[in-house]
Amino acid sequence: IHRQRKQAHAVERRDIRLDKTETETKSDRSGARSRRCRRDEKRVGFVLFAPAAVMILLALEFAGSKYPWNSPTIIGLFVGGAVQAILFVLWENRVGMTAMIPIPIIAQRQIWSACVASMFMFSTMLGAGYYLPVYFQTVRGLSPLHSGISMLPAIVTQLIVTVVAGGLVQRVGFYLPFMILAGVIMSIGNGLLSLYSVHT
Repeated sequence: IHRQRKQAHAVERRDIRLDKTETETKSDRSGARSRRCRRDEKRVGFVLFAPAAVMILLALEFAGSKYPWNSPTIIGLFVGGAVQAILFVLWENRVGMTAMIPIPIIAQRQIWSACVASMFMFSTMLGAGYYLPVYFQTVRGLSPLHSGISMLPAIVTQLIVTVVAGGLVQRVGFYLPFMILAGVIMSIGNGLLSLYSVHT
């Protein structure tokens, strides 16, 4: 009887191990399938987003220079880009949190306001970065090499301030004062750039 009980316990333990192994295998398969679905959803989002960005950028690039603004090519690019952008937003909203750009996260006030502020700041910074080389080469008559050398103080300053500001934000825990201060400094700096002359 004792031997039969031991054999029964051994069979029960083996069955438990088999059930556990089957459960883990099913869980692994389900996890792999879920990861593949998330990758496919992100690929679909990229396929919808990339043409929209390309068409809108091409329309802005060609309009007024290669084609008039009211030409069918420019209107078609704008319309196609808008349709693709709408499809991209609808797809991202359908997918939810696993989307390439999750709408529930972007809809938070802190996120979208920070994105809008960053857009304006980077556009201002890129405008200044485009203006300075043109000023050095056309107004001051410098070569492209010397124009790049003259840009080094601005580039090095941006790198240092970016690292320092990132460390301060992590230490303090508040980003809003730094964004406001950056906007004020960039406005003053770009206003001073407008005062450049031949003898500056």
